Amino acid sequence: MTSTNAAVRRLREHLGTRMPGRDRAWRGTHTTVLLTGLEAPTPDAVRATLRRLAALAPEHRLFQRPGTLRGRVGEGSPGGGQADSTAAAAMTRWFPVPRPELAEFCDRMVLPLDVSADLLDDPDALQKHLHTQADPGLPFRFLTGDNAVAVSVAHPLLDGRPVVSLLAGLTGRSLDGALPAELVSGGPRHPLTLALADHFGRDPRRLAATLRSYRTASTERAERAERAERAERAERAESAATTGAGANVDQAAAHGGPAGAGPWHPDLASVSVTSDPTLLPRLHRWRTHNAPGVTRTAVFFAAARAALVEAGLAPSPGLHVLVDNRRYLPGAAAATGLAGLAGNFSVGVHLDPPDALDPASIAETLDRGLGAGRPLATMALVTARAQRRRPTTLPASAPLAPRPAMALNYLGRLRELEGLPWLAGQEPRLITASTPGAPELVTFAITQLRGRLQVSASFHASTFDPARVRQAVETLCADPAGLLDRAAGRRLRSA
Repeated sequence: MTSTNAAVRRLREHLGTRMPGRDRAWRGTHTTVLLTGLEAPTPDAVRATLRRLAALAPEHRLFQRPGTLRGRVGEGSPGGGQADSTAAAAMTRWFPVPRPELAEFCDRMVLPLDVSADLLDDPDALQKHLHTQADPGLPFRFLTGDNAVAVSVAHPLLDGRPVVSLLAGLTGRSLDGALPAELVSGGPRHPLTLALADHFGRDPRRLAATLRSYRTASTERAERAERAERAERAERAESAATTGAGANVDQAAAHGGPAGAGPWHPDLASVSVTSDPTLLPRLHRWRTHNAPGVTRTAVFFAAARAALVEAGLAPSPGLHVLVDNRRYLPGAAAATGLAGLAGNFSVGVHLDPPDALDPASIAETLDRGLGAGRPLATMALVTARAQRRRPTTLPASAPLAPRPAMALNYLGRLRELEGLPWLAGQEPRLITASTPGAPELVTFAITQLRGRLQVSASFHASTFDPARVRQAVETLCADPAGLLDRAAGRRLRSA
């Protein structure tokens, strides 16, 4: 039996295993998470923790490399841009690191956060640096330095919450020297099939409700898009009549043609801001009086949109909400899902609230759009498509008058990070950035850590002015209630 197991393991190391569609859908996306203001372990301590993890679970997700049947994606070629795109397109299989190579692989996964003082003082510039240094052959990297730790992760390997769990676990166990046993837990073999069967199988009426939600969303989106297009054409026609400028573009738009596009190149940027500790209690009091029964998630989503509007970046209709489908796993599988379920189990769902500046309207749309299992059905569709298609590449052109397409990810309170040794007198900060998948995409990551609101926005600086995005994020972290009050006042005046 032992010789048979060894032969199977060698075959798997040579051929790899097929990458699930739920992982393939994220090819080309890279995520970094940076924590500052805490006691950081030494690189050697983290390497020792990874070696202990490899001894406990040599087939752990961290010890997988991407590739195709022709072989693994090459290592040692940091860079980004086209190199990252080519490597992403090649990802169709996962290859376990051969056991004799595990110790050396663990050592290469860890880097000292050895950067200039200017970068350490500018976390957003540091995030961009981490992205440009990504190595396709090392899909997970841990960096540690002066009062800061970071992880750099290829999104097909892991999604949001498992990344946070690993960052917390590796940091904590590297400081105390204990076995990282909490990072070793089993998950279901076919989680998507299990979740679909449990959610829709237990109540087949949910499937009909999901189909209705798709039809309703499609109709509402078409109606709003038609109204927005008419208003935009009228605005352009009025501008052309007044100024005489852009006549050709406006004439084309009046006949249903595009308003115009120009050359474009990707240029990842991120803006991150942390609130003061009084903000969340103040926002709770505002929500109690002004939006009773409305979730904090809906309040943040509406305030983020209002912040962009006030910064002069009026978003396009609708919003993309990132949803973790682990909530649909039954029983014990759901209980161990965050740590035990390897890979990706989150999906973006497009929602069209009647009023995206009104928290109550967003809350109702979230309940209707997410309650029937629509995120689970969306993941099934995305998974099926990703199995057959190569990843999309970023275009070479973008609209001349771009509008932010909002993607929103609310991770809530990150309790697993709060137990780390934070330093007295230093502001706890969580900064995250993720590759925007389109020129106009602006992704907000909203979390709570140690009683403070933490907001990061990822976007392309070649599309939007970073100063305006920073203004929006700073206003969101300073006065979300004021943003919503001012939005409500404008709505009343225009009624």
